[in-house]
Amino acid sequence: MGTAGLFKHPGHEDFIHIDNSPAYRAFALPAPIKAVNAAENMHHPALAGEPRESGRFDPLPFQKFDRTNRAYPGLPGIPALNKRTVPSTGPDPATAAVFDSPAFQDGVKEGISEPDENYSDSRKNQPLKNLFHIVQSFLFYRLASSQKGGYTHRAVAILYIIGTPIGNLGDISFRGVEILKTVDLVACEDTRRTLKLLSHLGIQVKLLSCRARNEQFAAGKVIAVLNEGKTVAYASDAGTPALSDPGAILVREAHEAGHEVIPIPGPSAFASLVSVAGGMDKTVVFEGFLSPKAGRRRSRLKELLALKAAFVVYESPFRVLKLLDDLAEFDKERYICIGREMTKMHEEYLRGSVERICQILTEKADQLGEFSIYVSGKKTN
Repeated sequence: MGTAGLFKHPGHEDFIHIDNSPAYRAFALPAPIKAVNAAENMHHPALAGEPRESGRFDPLPFQKFDRTNRAYPGLPGIPALNKRTVPSTGPDPATAAVFDSPAFQDGVKEGISEPDENYSDSRKNQPLKNLFHIVQSFLFYRLASSQKGGYTHRAVAILYIIGTPIGNLGDISFRGVEILKTVDLVACEDTRRTLKLLSHLGIQVKLLSCRARNEQFAAGKVIAVLNEGKTVAYASDAGTPALSDPGAILVREAHEAGHEVIPIPGPSAFASLVSVAGGMDKTVVFEGFLSPKAGRRRSRLKELLALKAAFVVYESPFRVLKLLDDLAEFDKERYICIGREMTKMHEEYLRGSVERICQILTEKADQLGEFSIYVSGKKTN
């Protein structure tokens, strides 16, 4: 461990040197920092002060601390700290681990000693390419981003994928509401539909259209916002994005740009129908909307039935009877469950064989609402 402990550099009264820990050897901090305990050092104003105007607080070993701007000169390669603050439940784990390490604690206990006569000022000008100094700079950066007053200074760039109600606006989760309240931008499939939900929740936030036809272009705009350290939420018209809805391209682009993508689980017509279908199938395939062309639709249905697994398809009220007629031609005894207007005032569920459900729907004058159809992999259920 050695006995150098914490000491001032010769001729540099504004700096102290932590020499006992290999991770902190030749590491400079602005004085005065009292070597009483790790907790006091964590809250030193130089370590947790406000970032300068550029939004950066990048430490550089052995460079003079700028007391006017309360910042060190920038260090290339170290991420910038955003001016925004986000709630934090405690100190940064990596920083806490450094302060709790035996090497650091032993150095604190030994106190401040006299300067080492053999110490050379040449270390002050050691090139930044030295891997050892780069590691030290990274540790200082983590130290500077530690908690102060319950908040942490750090870059915020997260894309939230939010599941929204498929009918009943009360189905949105509490977490989804909280995220929508705090994000800087909401990208959505249809701004009119999403605005209705936000107005119901009393939320005002900037909206950006990101639908199937312009998803690639809109993804570029979302990435630009994320690059500024802001948070973005994405919501499709109803249900979970990327399930027969846009969202997959945006998620891929955000991931490739290095941003974090977090799902906020919510309503899904697929999951809702499976939960009430009463199916005994181990495997369920999600197909979504089939082709409106009869030939392609029949060909795909034949493939799905051959899987011997349940599958779920969506269909419009204008083609639902044609779909059921095709199913009946292949296997009229196959068990199915149909959900119509799910979670809405006039929701309806029909269970039974394809032949029986066809008869029920044929007797109705009009077919209203969107249909979700669960087709079992077994003839009887």
